[in-house]
Amino acid sequence: MSLICRLVLVGLTAGLTANASAHAPEAKQGDFVLKNFAFRSGDTLPELRLHYRTVGAPSRNAQGVVRNAVLIMHGTGGSGAQFIRPEFAGVLFGPGALLDTSRYYIILPDGIGHGQSSKPSDGLRTRFPHYGYLDRVDAVHRLLTDGFKANPLRLVMGARTGGVPLLHLGGRRGQPPAGPGGTGGWWGPRLPGSGGLMRSSAELIAMSGARIFSRSGPGS
Repeated sequence: MSLICRLVLVGLTAGLTANASAHAPEAKQGDFVLKNFAFRSGDTLPELRLHYRTVGAPSRNAQGVVRNAVLIMHGTGGSGAQFIRPEFAGVLFGPGALLDTSRYYIILPDGIGHGQSSKPSDGLRTRFPHYGYLDRVDAVHRLLTDGFKANPLRLVMGARTGGVPLLHLGGRRGQPPAGPGGTGGWWGPRLPGSGGLMRSSAELIAMSGARIFSRSGPGS
């Protein structure tokens, strides 16, 4: 590769990085504590802590229900912090982007056993309850419905194994994830309208209308 080509490549890379950094938002952080959380194994924890990050502002209806929430779940060994990095947030969360945070309220939880959520290394170690995908789904469902009062979600997506709980999450009420307007659904390795975001950023995505968490009809 010639020196000129190298300089052009370095310049383009620096420009893209600077542009992404300019749109990487600040995230607010918090903890939601679930009392007497029952695991599918039969074990119970007096307190299960779910750490989360949020980006954007919630839009609530007259009943105080958040109507613009988007859930993004990390994979094994990750945390919600990975989605704040410029290469992800800078692409998706900026003005006019697919998940423009002036329109959407992004919720980024740390799953059980990950990040700053409750995990064996906090002290219980081998006495920590055995947990799996369904426990993660139960905990996140309570975080969304009891903690954030987000119902329904506008979009749910997961990175790699973070997409697996979404299969269970979408089927909690015996209904498939719905597409915009409540009809159909979209599953695939890329984010529509993202310019071909790499698969490592989103292995699985489900466009959601009013069916995942809604206890009433669309428009309620």
